[in-house]
Amino acid sequence: MSNIISISLNEKMLKELDRLRAEMGFSSRSEIIRSALRFMAQETQRKAHPGEAIYIIVYSDSPSFGKVVHGFKRLISAHLHSHLNSGKCMELIIAKGDGKQLSSLAKALLSCKGMEYSKFIYL
Repeated sequence: MSNIISISLNEKMLKELDRLRAEMGFSSRSEIIRSALRFMAQETQRKAHPGEAIYIIVYSDSPSFGKVVHGFKRLISAHLHSHLNSGKCMELIIAKGDGKQLSSLAKALLSCKGMEYSKFIYL
């Protein structure tokens, strides 16, 4: 049996929900919200166990980034740095550890000044 709930979204969020629903082929707003909830639940469960994570970060000048990477060097098994055509830097980091450690690394990376894009994938 399904329960009906009510949520509040501003106009911008509602338009984004509808755009994603249409683009991704969901039949209704409820379906896309259920899918997003399942995804978040799976991500949370994955983070509770030891594993690996991939971090992709794009940033403009960030002197604190190197300090963060150095501080988590025991978790990092691979690290690639590249200069992008836009003058920004891209980092690809592969790390191993328990979920709490991997989440701490993600939070530390996000706190770096100049961060413009980040994607974290927990395996």
